[in-house]
Amino acid sequence: MSWLWEQVDLYCERIDGHLWSEPLNFFSNFAFYIAAARIFYLRQNVSSPRYRRELSVLGGLALLIGTGSAFFHSWATRLSQIADVVPIALFIVTSLYFYIRSLKSEGIAIKRLLAMAALTLSLPVALAAAAGWGQYLANGVSYLGIAPTLLLFAGQERVRERKRRLSIAAGLFILAYIFRTLDQGICDIFPYGTHFLWHLFTTATAYMMASIQAATGLRVKPTDKVSPS
Repeated sequence: MSWLWEQVDLYCERIDGHLWSEPLNFFSNFAFYIAAARIFYLRQNVSSPRYRRELSVLGGLALLIGTGSAFFHSWATRLSQIADVVPIALFIVTSLYFYIRSLKSEGIAIKRLLAMAALTLSLPVALAAAAGWGQYLANGVSYLGIAPTLLLFAGQERVRERKRRLSIAAGLFILAYIFRTLDQGICDIFPYGTHFLWHLFTTATAYMMASIQAATGLRVKPTDKVSPS
């Protein structure tokens, strides 16, 4: 298990193995705590028990993302990298699941949407694995299907406000992805890199996804029956 303690150097800002080698990457994670606080605030305005639970879960996951990422950008090891990646994956899967579940009452073909989303999300991951690309590039490619998936959802959405927020979330994530991709290429020009902007824009994306559930929850009255599954 010694590999868990191997040092990882993936970002422009890190120049050695010291604890504070990535100050911008570390402190930018506090944006996730702000987003979590805002998500919990949104929860207070929602009367539907189901959507209140969902917002609690998303707020908790936002806290985990910020904590795991801060851990990784201070102690950059394989173990802390797991703590960084797992909460992000959980938030992506959970937020998309909550959104798709909210479509049940709107007569949308859920199974077809799920199949298309699964294909869009998994294809880049399979491509990265098959090509045997380096870790940083492979990790980046694994996120490539998120914005198209959000745009796919926006295209079939019938509620204008949710369509708008899905489109904004997709746009924010595209910006986040651009800054993540640029990080290694601009070290000579800007030694701090741009990975911290990935944190800020993914925070905004996460908050926007939670706000979609909050907006949906506001449409549900306490007396309305909501499918538990």
